[in-house]
Amino acid sequence: MSIVKVDIENYKSIKKCSMTINEIVLLIGENGCGKSNILSAIKFFYDNLLKDCDGYSIFDNNNKFNDCIKISITYDLANLKIRSLHQLKKKDSKYSSFYNKIISMAKCEGSLLTVTLIKIKDKKNQWINTSMSDRKMIHNLFPLYVVDSRNINLTNWDDLWHQIGDLVKVERNLQKELINDLKKVILDDEKYKLKDNFGKLETAFLNSNIEIKNFTPKQLASLISKIYFNGDEFIFKENKLNYYSNGTNAFNYTSAIIEILLMISDNKMKSPIIFIDEPEISLHHTLIDVISSKIFKSCDKIRFIISTHSTRLLKNILRYDNENSHIYHVRIVNNYTQLSEFRLFNDNRFKSFVDDQNVNAYFAKTIVGIEGESEIELFSNRYLIEVFPFLKEVEFIKATSNNIVEKIISPEMRNYNTPYIFIYDMDKVLVKEQSESKFKLKDKNLIENYPNKEKYYYTQYRKEQSNLRKRILKMVEKLKLHYEFPLMACYDENYEELISAIKKYHKKYNVFITETTIEGMLINANNLREFYIYSKNNLKNNNFSDMTNLYNLLDEKNKVIFLRFLYKGKNEFLMKFKDVKDRNSQLNVDLKEFIENNINNKTMWISSWLEYYFCHIVNLDPQNKDSFKKFIIMLNNNEKSDFIRNKFMNDFEELYDLIEMMEEKHTKGGY
Repeated sequence: MSIVKVDIENYKSIKKCSMTINEIVLLIGENGCGKSNILSAIKFFYDNLLKDCDGYSIFDNNNKFNDCIKISITYDLANLKIRSLHQLKKKDSKYSSFYNKIISMAKCEGSLLTVTLIKIKDKKNQWINTSMSDRKMIHNLFPLYVVDSRNINLTNWDDLWHQIGDLVKVERNLQKELINDLKKVILDDEKYKLKDNFGKLETAFLNSNIEIKNFTPKQLASLISKIYFNGDEFIFKENKLNYYSNGTNAFNYTSAIIEILLMISDNKMKSPIIFIDEPEISLHHTLIDVISSKIFKSCDKIRFIISTHSTRLLKNILRYDNENSHIYHVRIVNNYTQLSEFRLFNDNRFKSFVDDQNVNAYFAKTIVGIEGESEIELFSNRYLIEVFPFLKEVEFIKATSNNIVEKIISPEMRNYNTPYIFIYDMDKVLVKEQSESKFKLKDKNLIENYPNKEKYYYTQYRKEQSNLRKRILKMVEKLKLHYEFPLMACYDENYEELISAIKKYHKKYNVFITETTIEGMLINANNLREFYIYSKNNLKNNNFSDMTNLYNLLDEKNKVIFLRFLYKGKNEFLMKFKDVKDRNSQLNVDLKEFIENNINNKTMWISSWLEYYFCHIVNLDPQNKDSFKKFIIMLNNNEKSDFIRNKFMNDFEELYDLIEMMEEKHTKGGY
């Protein structure tokens, strides 16, 4: 065992945070959220173990009166204690005092030793209940190594010699003996002819009052290692490092340091800790997989604390043995760094569903779970994104059609602090019974998930939600539908009230239920005129006159359904055209044949429709390649921008309601 817990207070953007440390700790979050500050705090602690170091840039910038930093690290000495007791059984042990010191330090409860640094601005460091002797032992027993991938000199690995020196260094009391032995080899053998030259150098230094500062054991070991290998410049496959890409050099450097630390752990009374900041930089994903494998194979002997933006690395960690990992989602909330410990999977089925796309959710600023490609097409439309720029920062993930994927990405279930919304079609809640006039709640419908949550809310809110849920259940039980042929349009105020109640209830749980489907949001009574013109221009068989004649026979609600059916949508009662055709034996033959022969099977109609719409309302030609540039220029005009947004709000009322909900979540943050 090694470091087991870190507590940090008032360090830079960190007001207060606590981390449990196991074999692998992963810090994830967007840039600027404070991941590097966590690593910096631990490094500051280590830098100050043996001497006071400057720390004027480490205090809370949000509160200039907050001038006291506290960093505590808890170490588990149990394993080192066992190893020390084993060594003491050897009667000729030369290091009995060293082993007894470890055993003495491990006498604390559970062999857990907490070391606390308090730093007050302009004052000396305070160490709580820890002597300099103890801190020297901590520094030696639990050495910290830092690999900052952004700042590694990828063509000069001189730093690696320091780690090698740590591995091969001899004890200080043997250092002089080693140097004397080396001198005998160099000076006493006449064939080297070096004795006279070194003698003259010593006289020259003496006459000039110059002295040479002695090596530390690590420095001496580094030098001896260079002599042993007959060089100090690292090369790869007989080529200098600058011959290779940054990715190759970064991979080789990280691999080498892991191998060296493994040898340190095996051959020294040490439990190494390594920080790796963004190991994925410049690496192809296959090399990330190899680095991941090296981490897994060595994490029982080395503590890894890794800051990353790599979905690949996170995916690999999630698929690994969860008992040995802790993942922390880092986020800025009210200008301070906030940590949420990720709730890992206890069911192996989830691990098999973890892929790069799902893992993107854990790095997102806002998550929206959707059903499929239609929603992806909608929210990636370039015109829509320009009208609502925040959509660029939203991660849309296909999740609501797969219960396991939904549970994998859910911030609430996984316990990470990212705002989210899940979008479902109404048929995930309601299903029509065989009787044409009745609905029932779908088996395992969404409403069944929420009663247990209601008890956690404050009294008034809990009461409102509970009453609304009970009202929905009664309405479903008693409702009898009223519709109008030919396409079974809804003229039932009670049904509309039920739909409204269902939408309102689910919104409280970050769930948006569409009134019908995504097609229903895009084709509605408010944009009926524009969509009719668009649809005529995109008819499958160019039957303009037939379409016009049939369209004019219908009332407004049936006109909307007619157009929705042409694009595989549903009517208000969640019926497809096939369902209506089966239930309305009197359906006009011409109307039936026209819909059947002109159903749009093309993809990208959603983007095409939105581009037509946005160009049409500002008198631009959607076929002109310069129209998008002109549209962006118009949005820079506040008056034009307000017009476009207000027009969209009126013509796409339900879709605007959804986008507004997303924008509110995105702006406020947190789920």
